Amino acid sequence: MLRFHSTLTIFALALGATNTSAVAQDSSGFVPTRDSTRLFYQKTGRGPRTIIVPGRIFLWPTVRRLADEFTVISYDTRDRGRSDRIDDASKITIQADVDDLEAIRSHFRIEKADVIGYSYMGMMVMLYALQHPDRVDRVVQLGPVPLRWDTQFPPELVNRTPPLVDAAAGARLSALRRDPSATQRDICEAAWAVDRYGLVGDSGHVGLYWKMERRLREAEARLGWLHGVSGAIYALRVELFRPLPHGILLDDLWIPLHVIFAGHSVWFARDAIAWDAPNDSAAVEYRRKLRTLAGNWQLIARLPRLLMPWRNPVFFAWFSHKLLRLLAPWCLLALWATSWLADGVIYRFAFCAQTVAYAVAALMLLAPRIGARIPLAATAASFVMLNTAALFSLPAYLARDQFQLWKKR
Repeated sequence: MLRFHSTLTIFALALGATNTSAVAQDSSGFVPTRDSTRLFYQKTGRGPRTIIVPGRIFLWPTVRRLADEFTVISYDTRDRGRSDRIDDASKITIQADVDDLEAIRSHFRIEKADVIGYSYMGMMVMLYALQHPDRVDRVVQLGPVPLRWDTQFPPELVNRTPPLVDAAAGARLSALRRDPSATQRDICEAAWAVDRYGLVGDSGHVGLYWKMERRLREAEARLGWLHGVSGAIYALRVELFRPLPHGILLDDLWIPLHVIFAGHSVWFARDAIAWDAPNDSAAVEYRRKLRTLAGNWQLIARLPRLLMPWRNPVFFAWFSHKLLRLLAPWCLLALWATSWLADGVIYRFAFCAQTVAYAVAALMLLAPRIGARIPLAATAASFVMLNTAALFSLPAYLARDQFQLWKKR
């Protein structure tokens, strides 16, 4: 955050502001847009120049520091924070965000504004300036995404300052990890203060599968083997980010793996919370699992060092957690077939038990109202769906490109 604060300070100086005795006046509310979406905003300060900052939900504590010299308006973009939720995906576009920024400016009757955009919003505010040049005085981009993912920035613009390592923070982390009474939050906060822990992630969900996955990732983190995070919520140190290659399916594995390859570690934040709407469609969930598992084959193809124990620091965890998951359905098919072909009561019983379990799972998937009455039917259905997706993941990866795997059907 120090770099971000410093950037804002430089921005304030660049605008030529003078110190005033104005007292910040806070207000908040909603601004309606052209399609009736309500955007939540906060406004503070009463300086002669107005700054508009999309991304209030995570930028407000920082940008409000400019209120002594500027009028600062920050708002949640649509479908984020306290702004209205959008169910129609066609209304969540960068052009909609550009139009929303204009709605904010128009609502407050600002002749010309200075706009600040961070990350994705950095590109968005530039598009806004191109479309409304007469409404923008200055544009400030903070770590903006490029128009092309393979963009190479000039070396003088790339931050190469080595991060500081706080020895006291490292000692505190070591002490907490030895303390049985330490909470996950305490350990996570201490880990975040130590440079070598580059990434913090969580995999919160309510199903049995995700409960098991959560325990597994928690154990991997304590052993220093955690190599994946939940795409729904994770945090990454800015200096550890590298642009994603074109077409990567699993950024929540690609990014933490490269953090590990760079000599850092990944930590599990048990108390991290992400809100998401569960999907009740078995077909949609199957396609999601198919895409995710096909992405593992893509990772093997693009990162062959994963298969080399001497070059993969988390080889054992990755092999047992990811690769064996792809091979498991073939083993299950072999087990079912051999129990059918083998002689003996035990093998016949094993064949019948497997067949019944698969039948219950199929009933749950095809007729969930009926299947729900059978104990453990939901668990069996999740198990079969996961392994069916794993079974077809390699053909799916070989037959489709990454964009077809992401395509909605």
